[in-house]
Amino acid sequence: MITANYQRARETAKKLLEQFSIHEPIINVFEIAERIGLKLRYFVPHDNLVEVSGFLDPRSKTIFVNSEDAPQRQIFTVAHELGHYVLQHPADAYGVLLRLATPIDKDPLEQEANCFAASLLVPEHMLKEIVKKYPSLMKDHKALAQFFGVSPVVIKYRFRCKD
Repeated sequence: MITANYQRARETAKKLLEQFSIHEPIINVFEIAERIGLKLRYFVPHDNLVEVSGFLDPRSKTIFVNSEDAPQRQIFTVAHELGHYVLQHPADAYGVLLRLATPIDKDPLEQEANCFAASLLVPEHMLKEIVKKYPSLMKDHKALAQFFGVSPVVIKYRFRCKD
């Protein structure tokens, strides 16, 4: 049985931030994806893709993003698909990795990609630094989300992303 390796996801996100000398929030995942050679394409969902936020086609090195999702959702989707790519998750039978719009996924590879995305968008050292400076933010997920340019759901996931 495969289990999510959160430590690997966090460490890989940290290494990517170090590789590109990113030391300040807000993290530009679109630029990171481009710098590692991934293309971004937007799609308008139709009948069978309504619940899809995005997907990765590793063969063409392309992340497809639902053009109708909110901007913060698109940011997380790109970070999530980037996670699949850098963590080298195997593609499904169709050669793609789908990200469904449902917030909770029990698949270990999806959990690992979620942890990677949350760790990339809300890096541990930046989170510790801001909470040390403003301790009250630890309980104010909305304010933390605003500081990092993500949704409060990403902040909650970041705190749950532990082994």
